[in-house]
Amino acid sequence: MTPEPPEDWIDDVSGPRPDPEAVRQLRRPGRLTDPERRRLETELALNELLDSRRPPPLSSNFTARVLAEVARESRTERSAEPWWRRLRWVPRLVAFAAVAIVGVVVWNSGNATHRARLAQGAMELGTAATVPGIEAATLADFEVIRHIAASPKPEDDALILALAE
Repeated sequence: MTPEPPEDWIDDVSGPRPDPEAVRQLRRPGRLTDPERRRLETELALNELLDSRRPPPLSSNFTARVLAEVARESRTERSAEPWWRRLRWVPRLVAFAAVAIVGVVVWNSGNATHRARLAQGAMELGTAATVPGIEAATLADFEVIRHIAASPKPEDDALILALAE
């Protein structure tokens, strides 16, 4: 027995609707093998039968009935679901809350560190104001403060030279 030709043969011989001249050329002897010819004849007969029939009439409330059935099925599916599966938003809420808490804690610790540095700077400024030879008005002038930090004192130079010997 010979094997059947592949099913995609119809793609080669048919388009959207074959014109009658193309059908006559396909029916010519020697153009198709016997199984292909039978398959083509069956396909064409089926197409003609389907084209000759009118589509069945739809009821006036067809769309409403379909939508009501869909709604009924969705209610049935939802009610058959266990209660813990309906709480799908809870894990997302917990994850968001955890991220928010971690963010607040990190921000507060950074804020506390910043405040501690400001307090330490204020204490150093307060002790610098009590050093003899530096007036409080001098500490308010940035250029003077920068000049003080840049110029070495003569006592420091003498100490460095004494240690170097």
